[in-house]
Order: sequence, then C-alpha cells, then structure tokens
Amino acid sequence: AGVVHRDIKPANLLLGPDGQLKIMDFGISRVAASRMTEAGQVMGTPNYMSPEQFRGEGVDQRTDIFAAGVVLYELLTGAPPLAGASMTEVMVKLLHDRVDLVPPDAPLPGPLRQVAACAMALDKEARYASASAMAEALDRAMAGLAAGGAEAAETLYAAPAPVAPAPRPATARLSADTETLALIERSAARRVGPLASRLVKDALKTADSLDGLCQSLAAWIEPEAERAAFLAEMKQRLANASVPPVGAGTIVTALSMSELDEIQRDLIRILGPFAKVLVKRAAGAARTGADLRAALAAHIDDPREREAFLANH
Repeated sequence: AGVVHRDIKPANLLLGPDGQLKIMDFGISRVAASRMTEAGQVMGTPNYMSPEQFRGEGVDQRTDIFAAGVVLYELLTGAPPLAGASMTEVMVKLLHDRVDLVPPDAPLPGPLRQVAACAMALDKEARYASASAMAEALDRAMAGLAAGGAEAAETLYAAPAPVAPAPRPATARLSADTETLALIERSAARRVGPLASRLVKDALKTADSLDGLCQSLAAWIEPEAERAAFLAEMKQRLANASVPPVGAGTIVTALSMSELDEIQRDLIRILGPFAKVLVKRAAGAARTGADLRAALAAHIDDPREREAFLANH
C-alpha cells in the first residue's frame, strides 16, 4: 500500500488465535513517496533498524524488509543478530565495521540462512525488492526443508537481483469524475481510515471499471461483513454511474490562478486547511470554475454551506 512502517519488531507483531499476523503501532510510519521522511531524522528500534535509518536517509519498503529479516533470524535463533548492543554499538557495527549479520556458521538451515542474509543485506539494493519476493523465497525454502532436501534446495535460495515491477498498460486505466471518486473514497475511509486515499490512487492504475475499482478496495476491508457492506453500498450508489475510459487527447482547460485562489479560499472557510489538498486533486480535471466548485461541493456536508459555495462564482 506504499506505507513504510519503520519499526517492525516482535513487540509490534500480534499473532491472533486464527493464525493471522497483525502489524501494530504505525506511530512512525510514512508513505514511501512522502517528503515527510526528512533527512537526518533517526527513528526505530536499534536492533531492528536498517543502515539507512541510522544514517537518517529516506526509507522505502526495503527498510521494513531488513527488519523482517532480523525478526526471521530472531525467530529461528532466539535473539537478533546484534542482541544486547546499545544504539551506538549497533550503529558502529552496521555503518563502520559493516559486520556480517548472518555469518556462515549461523545456526540456521541453509535455505533460511540465505533468505535472512538477503533480507538483511547492508546495501538495500541487494535486498529483496519487495515483500512478495521475500515471501516467495521463504515458501521455497520451507518447501525444500519439508521435503528433506535442505542441501539440494540451498542452491534455489540465492538472493535474487532486485527487479523493477513491469509497467502497467495504460489501456487498463479508467477516468472517473472527482465527485464519484470522492464518494468511493469516503465510503472506503469509513472502513480503512485515511489510507483510503492512497488505496484509491493505486487501484486507479489498473482498474478498468468502477466495479473493478471497488473490488480492489474491498480486498483491504475486514471483516468480511464490512467488505460485503462496502460492495453493496457502492453497487447501489453507483448503479447509474458511467465512467468513460481514458482516451488520448482528453481536453482539460486550465483555470487562472486567481480563480483557483478564490475557490480555495472559499473552501478553506468551510473545511479548513484540508481544502488545499482537495483543490489540488480536483483542479486537473476541471474545465471551468463551475466544474471545480461542483466537484469540491461533494465534500461539503452542510446543505446550506454547499449551496453558498456553489453560488459564489
């Protein structure tokens, strides 16, 4: 979902009675592409922090993969690789000594040692490129061990080179009006929280219909009853909606800065600072000031305020 947790450790993992693992405490998480991750800002738990975290650099999914590798190592051996070390000592070992976190004599079965070593590579470019790649390597390692062929299987688990995801075809996308997307996002947000905005944005990259968009979002909603309620609500509210596919050369008339500023000021008086985000999202698809106001009005709950906002042009 594009969120980097930055503090994956056993204390933040909850194993439910059904065997499902839940990740908790997103207090220092950040959206991967966000500028909120500032240089020089060190956050995390020392024994599970990646070298780039200690250096205060930007983080991405490979930071959490590093921590997941530490958790895997601890799960199998009883202690993290640098157990008992202070933050300063851990930092020196990772950044100066560049200690081998998974030595050849580590008490791990060969295939799992390879997985842990790849996940905890000091150079993030050498780690698994995604959580799914690490999961696949773990599945192969466990399958090899279960079959009793640990030595033969070991050759299967060499660290894969990071592979960039294949570009998604542009023809698989749809274009929906801002009001329709806002309706879908609000319904999803009631069930998954602020992450709904990011999920909608990502789902739009591959969805070719409103139904497909809602199905993609529903996959993130738990429990099943809430998921079904979301899909039923969307089916009812979007029954008459028609969304044209993206076409080459869609014409968008740019609005003047003075007109945008006026609309933004009017909306800020009603919704507060968040209005700036809404205006930025909707402005690109608006041909006129009236179009933009109509799209933004969907976010105003009070009928009188909505009417006054629409009339002010």
